[in-house]
Amino acid sequence: MTVAVDATRRRRDEVVDALAGQAAALRVGTRLPSEAQIMRQFAVSRSVARAAIEQLESCYLVRRVQGMGTYVHRRLDVPVGGDGPPSFHRVIAAAGARPRTVVVATRAEPAPDAATAALGRGLTCKAERLGFVDDEPTSALEHWLYPGALPEPAVALRAYESVHDGLDAAGVAARCVLRRATTDSAPGWVCHRLELPARSETWLTEAACVETTTGRPLYYARAWSRMDRVRLVLATGE
Repeated sequence: MTVAVDATRRRRDEVVDALAGQAAALRVGTRLPSEAQIMRQFAVSRSVARAAIEQLESCYLVRRVQGMGTYVHRRLDVPVGGDGPPSFHRVIAAAGARPRTVVVATRAEPAPDAATAALGRGLTCKAERLGFVDDEPTSALEHWLYPGALPEPAVALRAYESVHDGLDAAGVAARCVLRRATTDSAPGWVCHRLELPARSETWLTEAACVETTTGRPLYYARAWSRMDRVRLVLATGE
């Protein structure tokens, strides 16, 4: 029994490698062979063909659309690192995609513990936003802006889709004093907004920024991003 299982797995892996090689040479959105076509092409059973597609999907190399088929998929590379201020809009645009954010809510709220540790205590203006990449909900973002970071912050956050566009307009230069990236089992409200199953694994990034010249605290931010739509890439050096 073990020998048969191992042989099936090896055959599945061979099909996965072959299909991954085919997908790498195709444009995003190109339709891949169906289960029936994979069965004929590689002389495998339906269960092996299905398992191969599921494996490719779990690696984010393909995207399955119910009732339509399986398509080539590639994640957007998002660099993290350096001391420059992070910007969802600028990073996504630089990666060649189309960013958009929508303000979900703004309210006065004390800085969370992570912000306090990096920037000190204070009553902040908290903004919750939903970030889209090519019109697909991709990131759930939170910003806690310290007093004086932006004039009329609740208004400015709705006038400027990017926090850093608002800082630029106010003539404020920022630098990062904290930047972290990890994976996280996202809270329920994040999964709901990003159209994910409950407790899905996501990228979690955090940043804290101060004014470049004075060192006064500007904001603390964190963002949960869908792992099937973006891939974090460590960027170092100049």
